[in-house]
Amino acid sequence: MPSLKLIKFITTIALVCTGLPGCASGKPGSTNQAKAAPAPGSTSSTGTPIYAPISKASPESANAIKIERVPFELGVSSVTVERIAKQNSCQSQKGAGLLYKKGPIEVYRVECEDGQEIKARCEMRQCEIFKP
Repeated sequence: MPSLKLIKFITTIALVCTGLPGCASGKPGSTNQAKAAPAPGSTSSTGTPIYAPISKASPESANAIKIERVPFELGVSSVTVERIAKQNSCQSQKGAGLLYKKGPIEVYRVECEDGQEIKARCEMRQCEIFKP
């Protein structure tokens, strides 16, 4: 009966050996080398076409976040928000764009030339910068 240490040692060797030529099946002389994929458009010995395997999408693209682009729109308090942005050292070519309006509340965004972004919330034309 093999000891527990021997079983752990054999398991470790098997895990390390996986993927190396000469030890894929544990038998001497066997290899684990992948065969070359056939060229797209070639045919097998029976004459049926062989196609290249389809690559799977990367995990990053599966979990990618879709960004919704909001069209630029002026609002009632756009000038006020632009003035607040300028007071906070934010120069912008576009100005303040309306992101959200529901009742008396409006949310604006200003994209500064230096890359920062300022958002402001206005209620009844009283605006203040906020950090979402």
